[in-house]
Amino acid sequence: MVREGSSEEQVRRGYKQRFDPSAVRSLPIDGSPSKGPDDASVSIVEFADFECPHCREAVGLIDAVLAAHEGRVRLVYKSFTLTFHQRGEPAARAAFAAGLQGKFWEMEHLLFERQEHLDQSDLDRYAVILRLDVPKWKADMDSPAVRERIAHDRALGEELKLKGTPTIYVNGRELDVEQDESLEARVAAELGVAPAATAPKPPPVAPSSRPQ
Repeated sequence: MVREGSSEEQVRRGYKQRFDPSAVRSLPIDGSPSKGPDDASVSIVEFADFECPHCREAVGLIDAVLAAHEGRVRLVYKSFTLTFHQRGEPAARAAFAAGLQGKFWEMEHLLFERQEHLDQSDLDRYAVILRLDVPKWKADMDSPAVRERIAHDRALGEELKLKGTPTIYVNGRELDVEQDESLEARVAAELGVAPAATAPKPPPVAPSSRPQ
């Protein structure tokens, strides 16, 4: 960062986020959708919003990191819908309900791919595409368990004072996307290996409130 001309304040902030023990967060992951081994050396926890365009950009980036370090990285998904997005929360319920039939990640990718189409009729169509038990999926969408899962994630995000989405933690340390920190570089450093040759640039962060 010094070589690249970063200010002293930026360097201090970067150092604290990357190395200061006080910057490590203990993030509960029980009950959250995850993929990758439970005993993976690196855990990525992502707080995302299905209506957030930057979260859509992050999907390919995260997939690339998981593919580059297959079997050594675990991804955990947390829902954090921004207050000005009207369809993000129903989309999250649709994804969690699909997860009860083993199709969370398939629904997650479908929702981000078709982000401009998140009305209930669209969600119903996606459930059919994924060959879900649609009546059960609809009931689960409105179930206390799914709503509590989303509320739990929301409360955790507020406790962490998230600035926006996507917010990504790697082994409990927040990725500094404001400084264009590479997810691939961070994961590789945690694993003690060289970064993959074609590491994608991290997406921006959508602020938690609409700019004035």
